[in-house]
Amino acid sequence: MARTNDYGQAGERYRAFEPWERDELVKNLVEALSQRDHAIQERRIGHLVQCVQDCGRRAAEGLSSRADGSANASSERRLGSARLTVLSARASATAEIATLTL
Repeated sequence: MARTNDYGQAGERYRAFEPWERDELVKNLVEALSQRDHAIQERRIGHLVQCVQDCGRRAAEGLSSRADGSANASSERRLGSARLTVLSARASATAEIATLTL
């Protein structure tokens, strides 16, 4: 039985964008996700990494720097930032393994 790639179309669309369009997309994703709780952020970053590792990584980095850059960043926010970084790295490794096994 063939495996489906549920994230392929989104990845193809992202790769078709001009570099400035990719930058705008990531900026908009970071802005929207920064207003959500960590569980939603982590879930969305996981989906983004499965679409395109670059997009997911850049969004996770944007959320992390946004949380770390805040003068009033709480310890919970910093922990969330660390979780996003770990999630991004883990999802990248998982995506690489999945690519090798296809």
